[in-house]
Amino acid sequence: MIKLIVSDIDNTILVDGKREVSKELLSLIDQLCDSGVIIAVASGRQYPNMKRLFGPVADKVHFISENGAFVAYKDQILYEDEIDRKLALRIMEDIYAMPNCEVLASSKEISYLKPKNESYLHRIKDVVKNKVVVVNDFNEIKEPLLKIAVCDMSGIDNSKDHFINKFSKELQTVVSGKLYLDFNNFGTNKGMAISMLQEKYGVTAKETAAFGDSYNDIEMLLRAEYSYAMQHADDEVKRYANYTCDDVFGTLINLFP
Repeated sequence: MIKLIVSDIDNTILVDGKREVSKELLSLIDQLCDSGVIIAVASGRQYPNMKRLFGPVADKVHFISENGAFVAYKDQILYEDEIDRKLALRIMEDIYAMPNCEVLASSKEISYLKPKNESYLHRIKDVVKNKVVVVNDFNEIKEPLLKIAVCDMSGIDNSKDHFINKFSKELQTVVSGKLYLDFNNFGTNKGMAISMLQEKYGVTAKETAAFGDSYNDIEMLLRAEYSYAMQHADDEVKRYANYTCDDVFGTLINLFP
C-alpha cells in the first residue's frame, strides 16, 4: 500500500511546456491527502513558487524546495541547509565570469540575480515567476543561501565540465535541466528529504512512490519501491528507476483506481 507520493515538478508534473498544474491533478492530490496519503513535491524551485503552483492544496502538501535544502509543511520549516557564505560568493563570481552563464542564488524565499541579459531576468521573474531581487554586487546578499544555480543560456552541456571540475570537491554539483546546474551542500538532496519524511511518518520505501526525470531526482528515486522515471529522461536516470511513465496523473489514477 502506497502511503507517500513524491514528485518532481519541471518536466515531470509540468511537461510539454506547461506552466500550471492541471486542475485534475490538484483535485486528485486533494482526494489522496484526505484519504491519508502523504503528498510531497520536490524541486529545485523556490518555496513561494512551489506554493503558488499548488495553491488550492498548498496547506496539504509537503514542499521540498531547492533540491532538498528547504523542507516545509503548512509553513513550518522541517529542514534548512545553508551554504558557506565565502564559498557561495566565490562560486557566484565564477559563474558570472563565464560566457552565457547567469547566476541564480536562492534564499528561503528570494532568487537573487545579477542579470547580464534582460531575457534572463524576464525568464526567472515573469516565466518561472520566482520572487526576485536584482543586485549590483553579490556582497549585497545578506540572507543565508540554500542553493546556487548556473543557468547557461546556450545549454548547460557547454559549461558543466568547468563547474564540476572546479567545485565538485567543495559542493555537490548536479545537472538539473537542459540549462541548469545546481550547487548544494553534500548530503543535501531530494532523497535525503524523502528519507526524513519516511522517518517522520513511519513510511518505508516499499510504501513510497516517486516520479522524476533528471539527475537531481536520482537519490529520490532510489528511496521508493514505486520509482518512475519519465519516458523522456536520460537512460542514465532511468537506470535508477523501477518503472517508466509519460504522465504522473495517469499513473496515479492507475495506482489508486
